[in-house]
Amino acid sequence: MRTPSQAQLLAELLYVQFETPILITAGRTSVLAFSDQPPDRTDSVRRDGILVNSPSYVPDWLTAYLDPNKGLVRAPANAEFQALPRTIITIAHRGYPVGYVFAVDPDQRIPSDWHLKNERTLTAVGLEIELSKSQSNQIQLTVRSALSPDPATRRVGIDSLGSLRTFEEATRIRVLVSELDDREVSISRLAWVGSVSDGRAWAELDDRLVAIINDDEHDPIKEIERLQTTLRQSRPFLRTFHGVGGQVHGLDAARQSYIEGLGALRVARVLRDGSSVAYWDKLGSWRTLVALGKERGLRTLDPRVARLIDHERDDNIAVLREYLERNGEVEKIASELHMHRSTIYSRLKRIESKYTLDLNDAEDRLTTVVGLRLAQLYA
Repeated sequence: MRTPSQAQLLAELLYVQFETPILITAGRTSVLAFSDQPPDRTDSVRRDGILVNSPSYVPDWLTAYLDPNKGLVRAPANAEFQALPRTIITIAHRGYPVGYVFAVDPDQRIPSDWHLKNERTLTAVGLEIELSKSQSNQIQLTVRSALSPDPATRRVGIDSLGSLRTFEEATRIRVLVSELDDREVSISRLAWVGSVSDGRAWAELDDRLVAIINDDEHDPIKEIERLQTTLRQSRPFLRTFHGVGGQVHGLDAARQSYIEGLGALRVARVLRDGSSVAYWDKLGSWRTLVALGKERGLRTLDPRVARLIDHERDDNIAVLREYLERNGEVEKIASELHMHRSTIYSRLKRIESKYTLDLNDAEDRLTTVVGLRLAQLYA
């Protein structure tokens, strides 16, 4: 059984002592622990904000009361946000604030000198936060090193990961790469990073979350489900995309799976076919096109298809793509696009004539499909 953290013990202790719902953060952006949150003792900010929609950051209006020079601060009610008064206790390490205790405390049940009488407890929590932060930073550095393009750096990272219990006997490795649809939002602020347990190690790399997974013991789809659950709590309307690299033998080949995961992620963003997950092992011909890369891929475009992509209307290209990808199912395509089948045939004939293509010719069909897919990936 896992031992509760010092922060969790503190949250539960305060709740039992004063019946004040507690939330403890590491810094201002990461929830570390929380007590029971009875609806009749919390407010809309706690119910609909921190614990439901945005568990990974402190509301802006409340940060004004985070005073590192005071051990305990009383934050007044905020009618605009329907927020009850709070008691805020600073958690420090060597004189620097590293976290905060937020108590929904309208009756000021927590004494003003509680932080002084319980200094040793707060010091222990502060040390725990710093140790956790240090471990997180070390794990992230290790993962980044293990995936580095530089062989020497990669060797150091692989050796470090191999020394962890999680990867000691791992023979099958897979890398998962995840990012948000909105690249302006930091995915690492909404999810966990730098943790290693249950067969995987997370890190932030190029504004994405990257996990090296022990595929002997852990299913990548479970990681995706866990990540999506966490993100939905923070930003329920943000879409995420995930690329799952191919299975490789041992940590030495983790970078190969990472490169494949990046390729699968690109395809997941391009297809937008209702699924936000793409597996390298299941990409079919997309794998070859991704492996070509942008520069080489675009240079292989047939000149006729290149002109089509540059000059044709998007809606006509969409009709052409559907026709080719779905083996000419005109009836279904017409129904889904709300068009008459004769309109589809007319557009296709015009495209054939304008760009000297013959869609009944196998070579022209293949050339056009490849060109359209390369344009989706890189144009």
